[in-house]
Amino acid sequence: MRRIIPIVLAVAFTSILFFVWKRSKPAGETAAEPEVKGTAQVQVATAGPHPLKETVELLGVTEPEPNSTTLISAQVVGRIRQMPVKEGDFVRAGQVVAELDPGEAPSQLAQASLAVDQEKLRVGFSQRQTEASLLAARALVKKAEGELIALQSGNQSELTKAKAALATAQRELERVKAGSRPQEIAGARAALTEADAQNQSAQAQLKRTKRLLDEQVVSQRQWEEARAAAQVAEGVYQEALQRVKLLEEGSRKEDIAVAEARVAEAESGLKAAESIKLTEAGKREELAAAKAQVASAQAALEQARAGKSDVAQKEEQKRQTQVRAQYLSVTAPLSGVVLRRAANVGDTAQPGTLLLEIGQPGHLRFRVGVPETQLAKLRAGQEAELRFDTLREVPFKARVSAVGQGTDGSGNGVVWLTLLGNAPRELRAGLSGKAIVTLAASTTNIAIPAAALVEEEQGDAVVVVDTSNIAHRKKVKVGLRADDWVVITEGIAAGDRVVTVGAHEVEEGGKVSIQSEPEKKATEEEKKP
Repeated sequence: MRRIIPIVLAVAFTSILFFVWKRSKPAGETAAEPEVKGTAQVQVATAGPHPLKETVELLGVTEPEPNSTTLISAQVVGRIRQMPVKEGDFVRAGQVVAELDPGEAPSQLAQASLAVDQEKLRVGFSQRQTEASLLAARALVKKAEGELIALQSGNQSELTKAKAALATAQRELERVKAGSRPQEIAGARAALTEADAQNQSAQAQLKRTKRLLDEQVVSQRQWEEARAAAQVAEGVYQEALQRVKLLEEGSRKEDIAVAEARVAEAESGLKAAESIKLTEAGKREELAAAKAQVASAQAALEQARAGKSDVAQKEEQKRQTQVRAQYLSVTAPLSGVVLRRAANVGDTAQPGTLLLEIGQPGHLRFRVGVPETQLAKLRAGQEAELRFDTLREVPFKARVSAVGQGTDGSGNGVVWLTLLGNAPRELRAGLSGKAIVTLAASTTNIAIPAAALVEEEQGDAVVVVDTSNIAHRKKVKVGLRADDWVVITEGIAAGDRVVTVGAHEVEEGGKVSIQSEPEKKATEEEKKP
């Protein structure tokens, strides 16, 4: 044992001297023995066919297809009281989508109806009075003409005719003074009874509303509406009461006046026939004056008849008030989905101002803005997938339908995509999302993982491992790049093994050791049963 220890010490000392000598040699001096190259640890992949798909991801938003939406606005001005729909809701044709505050509409309608009735009464009374005046003036003309004829002819037969005319006129006067027919009076009384019942109901409702107003159960506006209705009912009742009184009093004064005028005319005719004392010239003057009265009465009658236009005007105002009351409820003209709600409860609606936009279900397209550098790659017919964050990234099949220039002045293009199949109801206009468009898809003969490419100053290269596990750098030409794979168009052949991990540590002609991909170690959570 003692002999071995010196030997070991001698060997160790010799080794130390050799190491010191080696380190002390000049840098440029070459060692005597050849250098041995090390073995690099690498991973490889085999070049060969691989399906590739080149895609581009674009951000955009859904919008309605052209001519597929309907704009809804109010027909009258009013504050929006209710709007029971929201964006995304499905509405049916005729469904109420907004209601405006009626405001003074009920009382205005009642007042318009009362104004029409009153105007009809006024025009009718004026026309009857004018007709009576015209009839009296014509009687004077007839009288003057009769007297003139009597003076000219002196025919005694005129006396007989005058007596007969007087008897007829007197009988007519007696008939008129006898009064109205029982049927007219009965009808007027029935109308009065109905008007009285409605008036009492309206007055009772007014008192009840006043009591509720004092108790703060109803609003001031409801009380004012009840008061307006009570005033209208009272007016109708007074009008019916006045008609009954007129009928019960007897014939209308104007009818009696006409009958009396006819009697007076007949009496005058009789007197003229009995005694012709006036000269022919005087009679001619009377005749001219009577004709002037007829002309004046006719003009007055025309004016009274023109008053019917006032009735028509009142009726038109009433009709407009009724139409406005109908327009307080805004309805959907067709069935569809609410794409946009442009107003809220409390806003003031104006004719022509948008309230809602309704679109036909499923009539949507996807619009994206595309930089000019990518625009040339897109064309109609390319397949795509649409995804939306709000819809849990569920993919929707789509296709590029049109490619065009944008209108924002930036030079960017605009691409529209059309959905394939029926879109769900929750997919509505205005949703932001992304489109993944497939630009090209093919199965190439030679493809390698993109990790195998080595970028050099002269271009792309790969490290190929031959059957002896010797590494060789080769220049390559690259084609399509997609899905972390690249197409090699020149430089290697199918079946070549290329280094995917460790290429930068490999020297030309160096020996490599091919390692398999490391297996993923299970985490502690994965090991748990």
